[in-house]
Amino acid sequence: LNAMRAVNCVERRMVKDMVIMLAPFAPHFSEECWERLGSETSIFDAQWPEWDEALTIEQVVELPVQVNGKTRSRVQVPRGASEKVVIAAARRDPSVTRYTEGKEQIKVVHVKDRLLNIVVGP
Repeated sequence: LNAMRAVNCVERRMVKDMVIMLAPFAPHFSEECWERLGSETSIFDAQWPEWDEALTIEQVVELPVQVNGKTRSRVQVPRGASEKVVIAAARRDPSVTRYTEGKEQIKVVHVKDRLLNIVVGP
């Protein structure tokens, strides 16, 4: 409810689903809200909302960035971002550049949506 309020959600389907899920805990209040949403039947005759897995997946992931195996920072990138995009985001981070600046990059290990490890030499 707080998340819906924060983005000023006015999508009727989402509000109705929220009222249906509230009904077992606050039946009188939910029944009143249900009536105000325009329904002519009882809220307890309504069908429980279906689970939608797609709505639970975050579109942005936070990846740890390691330099020589030690975590130096975390960067946020779109889910499924390519290695090139993740490396560019890591290079913009001052915590990472402090450990990689002026050093030879030997290897980059990127595990999609999980980790970036930059191996540098002396």
